[in-house]
Amino acid sequence: MVEANKPAARETTLTRMADFIREVYDEWAEHGVLAHGAALAFYTFFSLAPLLVLAIAVAGFAFGRSAAQGEIVAQIEGAVGPDAAHTVQNMLTQASRPASGLTATAVSLLTMFFGASGVFGQLQSSLNMIWGVKPKKQGAVRGALQRRATSFGMVLAIGLLLLLSLVASAILAAVQETLREHAPILGSILPSMNLSVSFVTMALLFALIYKVLPAMRLAWRDVWIGSGVTALLFLLGQSVITSYLAHATKRSIYGAAGSLILLLLWIYYSAQVVLIGAEFTEVYSRHFGSRTAEGPRKGQRKAVSA
Repeated sequence: MVEANKPAARETTLTRMADFIREVYDEWAEHGVLAHGAALAFYTFFSLAPLLVLAIAVAGFAFGRSAAQGEIVAQIEGAVGPDAAHTVQNMLTQASRPASGLTATAVSLLTMFFGASGVFGQLQSSLNMIWGVKPKKQGAVRGALQRRATSFGMVLAIGLLLLLSLVASAILAAVQETLREHAPILGSILPSMNLSVSFVTMALLFALIYKVLPAMRLAWRDVWIGSGVTALLFLLGQSVITSYLAHATKRSIYGAAGSLILLLLWIYYSAQVVLIGAEFTEVYSRHFGSRTAEGPRKGQRKAVSA
């Protein structure tokens, strides 16, 4: 009897998984995530330089600006190739040039801050739409300051995670050098450990995004699974899109602007992964997380106080 029930239980599990994935897809289609991803990619593209400069500044306190910037450029080169990485390098160089005079420096810092935080405003708007929540009405000035403060906090978090990644990479590099001399076989497993560090770093970043940015209170257990799935999708898709972009570079019809187009495509893909992960997290929280009592979503929910 027990053996006879196993196929039925397996079929039930597969059916539930299929229903779950179908619901994620339905939410994704209903919310027009393709268009929201395009808007997010647009904001990110034009906020990329100030965003990275501020994140590098945070991580640079411990490792130095050059090391932090080198890590960023290396990651971008691994994702979209040397041409796009060189473009980002030039953007960072131009954005990091010190302004002459106190007033010019202050204006430059404010411009950089608002540019870097703008992308998180767009991301927050998209996440509120996915979660079906209306932000609480606030005064124009207070609301703007709160949004900018949250965005600035996310920029600092990115910098700290970059610092964490640099520390882990430095430790792994030292261990790998030692293993190469004394245990070559063990040294061969280090690349997989580097991949694990990348996975953990991205999962932490996505967990912070899904936990902090939506205008509603979420439990940490609601976001961990979704952030892990998002990080996995990001890593799996990165190899595919890297191969595509490397092939597309050779046949680019955009000439000198080809590297910018490829960089924008990569940002758009990343935006889609983040929003799909948010859809997964929202559905997961209603089926298995702290919001199971809510059941299917009906209309929009008002934001709860933090």
